[in-house]
Amino acid sequence: MELQNRKNLQFRVSTALKSIIGKDLINDKYIAVFELVKNAYDAGAKRVDIIFENVNTLNSKLIIKDDGKGMDLPDIRDKWLFIAYSEKKKENRKEVLNKNTDKKDYREHFKRETAGAKGVGRFSCDRLGAKVNLKSKTKDDENINCLCIDWSKFEINDEREIKEVKVPYFTEQSDGFEQGTVLEICELREPWKRADFLALKRALMKLINPENDLADDIFEIYLSVASELNADRGVKRDNEKVNGKIKNDIIEKLGLKTTNIEVEISEDGQTIKTELWDRGEFIFKFEEKNYKYIELKNIKFKLLYLNRSAKYNFSLVMGITPVNYGSVMVYKNGFRIYPYGEPGEDLFYIDRRKSQGRNRYLGTRDIIGRILILGENDEFMETTSRDGGFVLNDTVNKFYDFFTRRVLRTLEKYVVDVIDWGDPEKKDYEQGVEQGLLPRDVGDKILEQFAGYSSAKRKELISFEYNKSLIEKMNEKKSDGIEASVQKLISIANKTENEVLSELADKVKRDTYKILQQKRETDVELENTQDKLEAAHKEINLRKQQNYFLEQAVNKNEKFLLSGMHLSLTYSEGAKGSMLDLMDALRRKHADDEEVQQYISEIMINIQKINKVSEYAIKGNFNLKSTEEENDIRDFIIQYVGMSKYKGIDIQFDSDTNEKYLCIFDVSSVGIIVDNIVSNAKKAAASILHIKFSNEENGICINFSDNGRGLDPLIEDPYSIFDLGMTTTKVQGGNGIGLNHVKLLVEDMNGHVEINQQCQVGFELIVRIKR
Repeated sequence: MELQNRKNLQFRVSTALKSIIGKDLINDKYIAVFELVKNAYDAGAKRVDIIFENVNTLNSKLIIKDDGKGMDLPDIRDKWLFIAYSEKKKENRKEVLNKNTDKKDYREHFKRETAGAKGVGRFSCDRLGAKVNLKSKTKDDENINCLCIDWSKFEINDEREIKEVKVPYFTEQSDGFEQGTVLEICELREPWKRADFLALKRALMKLINPENDLADDIFEIYLSVASELNADRGVKRDNEKVNGKIKNDIIEKLGLKTTNIEVEISEDGQTIKTELWDRGEFIFKFEEKNYKYIELKNIKFKLLYLNRSAKYNFSLVMGITPVNYGSVMVYKNGFRIYPYGEPGEDLFYIDRRKSQGRNRYLGTRDIIGRILILGENDEFMETTSRDGGFVLNDTVNKFYDFFTRRVLRTLEKYVVDVIDWGDPEKKDYEQGVEQGLLPRDVGDKILEQFAGYSSAKRKELISFEYNKSLIEKMNEKKSDGIEASVQKLISIANKTENEVLSELADKVKRDTYKILQQKRETDVELENTQDKLEAAHKEINLRKQQNYFLEQAVNKNEKFLLSGMHLSLTYSEGAKGSMLDLMDALRRKHADDEEVQQYISEIMINIQKINKVSEYAIKGNFNLKSTEEENDIRDFIIQYVGMSKYKGIDIQFDSDTNEKYLCIFDVSSVGIIVDNIVSNAKKAAASILHIKFSNEENGICINFSDNGRGLDPLIEDPYSIFDLGMTTTKVQGGNGIGLNHVKLLVEDMNGHVEINQQCQVGFELIVRIKR
């Protein structure tokens, strides 16, 4: 059948399109700001200023000013006002270069990849305010190019075409304005309060790739709200101030205090590098050929496991708990892609996996990290809504799979299977302290897990390195299990066919058998000297009897002084030993901050004990009996409190005075414990400290409860307050030492400390000392 009256028709575009791709599409005011900041980045800007003026008034303004390359009249007419056109798209960038062969595109000069390429980010202005004034100037322009847009004119009649709405254009003198773009958004559509500004700042902190500060191509964002300057003056944390430069370095602040893994797919996608560190100590790294994930290239992954200490430090630094901050952020060419990493968002299905085995898998609460997608990587396209992540395709699905299998699982294998979550749950009963598993504790287990991995991946493996010192420490284990450990090491070396590891295994084997031979010789020698030891014991007992009679002969004051001098000498020797260890560590330059703090803490404890003993001996208040004898600890503490005469707090005791509370305790340690607990209660603004004693089957229980502020709600793990350097009372003079000393001193007396987490008012500490 012959077609008649054939002709071509065309689409018409209604003015309603403005709202569809503007305020209706962008449902979050923070994302609207992000889109405009991205445009500044893509314009080659080194700095962007976000300025709020006259907030919450009829004259409210949001000004976004950058120092990028700016726009001339053809740019504004043919690009900015051309809906959905973006010169950031690869094909459009090529067109620019072909038409202007004598002039390089500015992106070639800056060597930047674009952060956006949809051509609708400019409509974020509609989401934020009713009007927008655009001012822009290139370096070659004499005057500033200006546009004035009233978005309401597009909303009068949907039957009108969008091209019918005229947008006024004019120029004005530059007045020193060299180049860049200024967007003045007027009549803001929503109120902005301090909480909104802080939320915007936190969101912008996560928006910027922290490596921007490390690169040659700097990009900085500054937030300025004049109405919040007075409120900022009383704030100490930068992240709790509205005004100032916006920085994103939280991962770097945590990096040395927890377990972290870095995985990098090379720029050409041919190789994969993996490196793992644990609390500042290198564990292993390997490089392999990329056979399975050939679609992926030029991507960097950095993932941190948040142990208890890291979570506490995070809350202390950021003023927000990790779970409310987010988990794994994704950045493409310097800017964050939403909503990856947002609280409650789980596009990688991390929490879904954890629900299948809570003790086997890590969840979003346990990790924080970032993924940097660099270069063109055009397969990673954002959804049009700006808050839906990437459009799903084969490459994005491979990306999700790679993260789970090659990054998250590798970290899980170490955290869960090797260091048993790394939290302070391993009990050293001989020393009476709790400490998480460290790399040096599990050298053979590290080899077994990851050397086995290198064996399985032998075809893909290019190189494999590990921390040899961790393996050499296997040689320091107790002799009863050392032979089994040596055999395990030899087995791993044979399995991996690693020459260096095989040589190390042979060396460990030789050294081990030499030590075992020395042990057997020593055992024989000890048997021969048994009679001498028994004689020595008899002599010691005789001297004890003589000392007993001598002790009865001296008068009371001399007895106090002599006992005090003896204890002071003992404690000074302890301080001297810690000082020598500290000097040795500093001289060899291998001590980290945590180790130095520990040495200093030990020295301080011994000095505190010397001071207490001197005080007791001079005043003669207490009978300094041997720590091997039982004494009434309630009687001692009541006398000690009476002597100390604490000011500013009322110390009350339970009323039962007839019962005895006998146990073995060190008087100087108990004095220090009471001092620190009273000091903490006063810093927490407590007016009353109640001390209650009770007898238990194995010892004495002492409850110290006050009516102060109680625990900081930001602390996720209450027991982290016992960690050295952990404090929530810096403003009141806290230094994170007192409660750490309390814990150490109680454990030295074969006891332990608990926190009453059910306490409704104030804070309650429970001290238990064995008989």
